[in-house]
Amino acid sequence: MDFTYKEYIRILELCKKHYFFTTYKDANMHSKEVILRHDIDLDMDKAITLARIEKEHNVSSTYFVLVTSNLYNIANKYVRDAIVDIARLGHSIGLHFDETQYAEEEIYNRVKNEKEILEKIVGHNIIVDSVSMHIPSRRTLEANYDFGNDMINSYSENFFHEWKYISDSNMHWREDPFEVISSCRYNKLHILTHPIWYDEGFLLKENKLFNFYKKKESKLKLEINTIAP
Repeated sequence: MDFTYKEYIRILELCKKHYFFTTYKDANMHSKEVILRHDIDLDMDKAITLARIEKEHNVSSTYFVLVTSNLYNIANKYVRDAIVDIARLGHSIGLHFDETQYAEEEIYNRVKNEKEILEKIVGHNIIVDSVSMHIPSRRTLEANYDFGNDMINSYSENFFHEWKYISDSNMHWREDPFEVISSCRYNKLHILTHPIWYDEGFLLKENKLFNFYKKKESKLKLEINTIAP
């Protein structure tokens, strides 16, 4: 796969042909379902682009946002507005949780705290009702955390083992997504993508990351010039 928007649209259209798009909250209401999920690890701009593409193709998905990111700040107006725009396009907003920020015994309380922080900062009555772990450890995957009815764990045994799970992590599909979807072998599909990997044309992973950090550098220089005496 070339990780272009054109190829991503192929995935959307193939899913639409064989499956009903659903959310974590509304899962298990149809015989053939797919949950489409995006972890926003780095690039909020790419997330908005993907959200708009999905809207154009009548697809809804879930975008997981980091509260503890070193690369975007949810208190920043641009980022807040971007998250609101994604929600207004018909997508769900979830919490992307970095377990390495806390001690193991804090996980339950910290997930609930970050959910509240994300909802309060973004506002607009956006409800965060699902969580995905950022680069989850084996311990976390095996823990099968239950955060209650108001916070669904995307890595719970249900969605991670009972559903067919495929991911483009590190810009590498472990299985061919087109074959998995078109085969219709699975009644329940759980697909994770990362917006950072998709572009108009083909680029190597190194080029994508270089372009992202150059963009961040340009924004930082602009801010420095604005505040400089």
